[in-house]
Amino acid sequence: AGRRYPPLSPARNNVAFSSAIHGWFFTLESWTQVYAEHSRNDSLGENMTAQQFASKLWGDWWWNEDVRQFESEPIGHQGRSFVTFCLEPLWKIYAACLGESETNLKQTIKRLGVHLSQDQLRASARPLLRMVLSKFMETANCGFVDMVVKHVPPPSVAAKGKIARCYSGPLDAPFVQDMVECKAQTQK
Repeated sequence: AGRRYPPLSPARNNVAFSSAIHGWFFTLESWTQVYAEHSRNDSLGENMTAQQFASKLWGDWWWNEDVRQFESEPIGHQGRSFVTFCLEPLWKIYAACLGESETNLKQTIKRLGVHLSQDQLRASARPLLRMVLSKFMETANCGFVDMVVKHVPPPSVAAKGKIARCYSGPLDAPFVQDMVECKAQTQK
């Protein structure tokens, strides 16, 4: 049996959502930071940490607005929590940037803590979306670094397996051990 890689799942924080064209990136954990920053009240609640909130954003979880808590069964026509807390806010920003007047857009993004100059507000759709979304999700960009640090092993740990898979020369050559130990220069 070969080495099994850990399963990919947003809930494990080893999957990210992004748009290079529009300048945004987030993992579930980094999204909770963005959400907490931009919410007007303490909407994470007194008894919920950012990690607990992130764990409720993927899988069979629905937000019940009436009692303001997560439910494991759907209530009415409410979408899953990922749709409610991640996709709907993104869709609203896209709709505002693509369909609202300059004045309405300025008011909308101001509520999100995004401030643009008049010239920036007059930009065409793609640059405007990129400016608004990258400023809105500034903090989420650290999610990539967090994900790499948490899930990608350092070279000193991964070198042996990587060399066995990728190096096509003889594995008993004297310099192979130097590669495994990540030594820059071979002993003479």
